[in-house]
Amino acid sequence: MRVTPSGRTKTKLNTLRTAALNLENTALKISATCIKNLDIHLNSLITMRDELFGVTETNDVSVTGQILIEGAVEKAAKLSKDTSEYHKEIHTSLSKVGKHIDRHFELSPAPQFKVYCDLTSSPRRKEVGCGLIYDYVMCNGMNSVGELIKEEMDYYDFDVQEPHILQKIVIDLRVGDIASSLEYLERERPPEEKELRRSLQTQMITDCIEDGLESYDRTVKQLRKFKYPFVDDKERAALLVGALLIGKAAKEDARYKNLFDSTNREFISQKMTSFFVPYEAPLKNLMKYGLRNVDKVTELCFLGYIGTYIYGTELPIGTFLNICHSAFACPILKEQCTETNPPMRLVCGHVVSRDAIARLTSSHRINRSASRNQRHHRFKCPYCPREQYIEGARAVKFKKWDEYEYISDEEEEIEVGEEEVEDTYQFQYFSN
Repeated sequence: MRVTPSGRTKTKLNTLRTAALNLENTALKISATCIKNLDIHLNSLITMRDELFGVTETNDVSVTGQILIEGAVEKAAKLSKDTSEYHKEIHTSLSKVGKHIDRHFELSPAPQFKVYCDLTSSPRRKEVGCGLIYDYVMCNGMNSVGELIKEEMDYYDFDVQEPHILQKIVIDLRVGDIASSLEYLERERPPEEKELRRSLQTQMITDCIEDGLESYDRTVKQLRKFKYPFVDDKERAALLVGALLIGKAAKEDARYKNLFDSTNREFISQKMTSFFVPYEAPLKNLMKYGLRNVDKVTELCFLGYIGTYIYGTELPIGTFLNICHSAFACPILKEQCTETNPPMRLVCGHVVSRDAIARLTSSHRINRSASRNQRHHRFKCPYCPREQYIEGARAVKFKKWDEYEYISDEEEEIEVGEEEVEDTYQFQYFSN
């Protein structure tokens, strides 16, 4: 017989109640016997001291007194031993309760990883932080919030093309209306028009199937208003017509199950938003992957993971990012790059570490017949046949967003050294 979650929880609580009762009985036994015996023996020792030494000041004790003292000492030793055994017993019971709680109950999340970031500490940090928030609210159709941020910041470089059209498209897609999106595709004719039109109308038909007959008239009206999207995809058109005829049962039918993709709506919304904002809001990814990894970080806290093991070049946990990497690993040496061994971009476009370039050039001798100014280390790229000089390699530096210092294309500083030219590649989180 299958046990329900509430039944399992009830069993765990009953087991914990039993362990707690055992602990209570042990404590009561100690209170009733051990402490009482210790009090009685202490009172008898006080009485014995008064009788033997309180009346006379002689140092001699009679034989009877010596026998009484020896008996009291033996009894005190026995009581001390019993008290120690009771102490061990109560510790054992208490330990059993703690082990039972750790084994059967989840600990409350209390992460100790606390990183405080004050966005107002520097003008650039405030600008980047508000830029992240601005991109997020605009990509989600919250134009009024975005405009308020723009006014409060007094920074009008935050800009989104046609914000009101973007807001209408996002809100309409959220309720299943694709008319505004199709009108935009008809007017602008982007390269992905055909694919997006097919995805939009497929999503509308599947929404109609899920909602039932209430949305049938609206679906047919929008399909007739715009040109047919399935001229070159008759197989999909036949599947959609079949699913529409079957109704809600199509979601469980093997022939039509792949049409009901839960991620399709999010993909369409991101694609339509990309026409107005040419990238996905970074704050959305930060929250998405951050919330997903809270459990892993909490486990590290309970394992005693301290902050001294956290490095700026890598994450303390493993996570999957679709298009991002937390660090760069050299494909030749198979090791992660650091500040002392940064990634180097070659003239051909491939990227390797500085130590890898040093190893590649160590096997090539300098042409001593050439002049002093023409003596260069020349090496061949390990991934393409192009030969190049070490002076053409440029160091790629990744900066943390909270330490970000803006350098425009005109003001970008290039430091030329003896062996390399260093470029700083900046990544902006919002449009300028």
